[in-house]
Amino acid sequence: MVSFNALLIKDKRGFYFWHLACLPKCDTRFKNRKSYATSYMNRTATLLLACALSAPAAFAITISHNPNHTFDNVHLNNGDSGTLIKGHFNGANAGYIVDLTSDSGNKSLKVQGNALEGDTGNTPYTQLNISLENNASFEFLELNVDPNLTLTGTFTVYFTGGVSPYVEDIQLDGNGENRYGILAGAGEKIKKVSLSISPALNQVSTRKVITPGLNDVKQIRFDGLADAVTSTPDGGSTALLAGLGALALAGVRKLRQ
Repeated sequence: MVSFNALLIKDKRGFYFWHLACLPKCDTRFKNRKSYATSYMNRTATLLLACALSAPAAFAITISHNPNHTFDNVHLNNGDSGTLIKGHFNGANAGYIVDLTSDSGNKSLKVQGNALEGDTGNTPYTQLNISLENNASFEFLELNVDPNLTLTGTFTVYFTGGVSPYVEDIQLDGNGENRYGILAGAGEKIKKVSLSISPALNQVSTRKVITPGLNDVKQIRFDGLADAVTSTPDGGSTALLAGLGALALAGVRKLRQ
């Protein structure tokens, strides 16, 4: 007589799959076959639940210099100032509102033309946050950064699913334009992007003391905007693994009866 037991196998790619393995009647390691099956399914259930809690989403943030992407321009109101600057769209994304804030200095910003500058008490400014109101999300953001020196900046990208935030240092040329694009992975959404300039990364050795920072940020553009929705961030894989774990636990209970 031969009994079959379901084995959970992990392949080289990190994927788990079920494999039927037989346990011959003559196997002397387990005189009580019911006890063996119960012990095995206990371990399987534990592994499944661990996978459900730790499985990351397949997500990749791409930050590129001089990107080639479709977009919708953000329009700012010339002369606006304060700790919250609002932008709007005139194209297909009309109705969405962009929030622009700073955590540096006294947090005050101002709009000059269609460029975002630091206001009195925050010049040059060293930190900028960009997001959409009402918890809306987006797939792509482009901006043109004008620093007062050639320096290193840091993008911090908050997104749905996976290990958030994503952080990457970038090089900003003080003598030219610095167009950067931030692109979300397939099926994922970005919620907020922050740009910061750290004095510790930008030590200035000139006769004139210059505080590293931003003169302005302009040409802010978005694509792939979407209203806030309630969804499974990883496409349902966590729910599937949790469901398999629940089935395994149910099998354990049945065997114990």
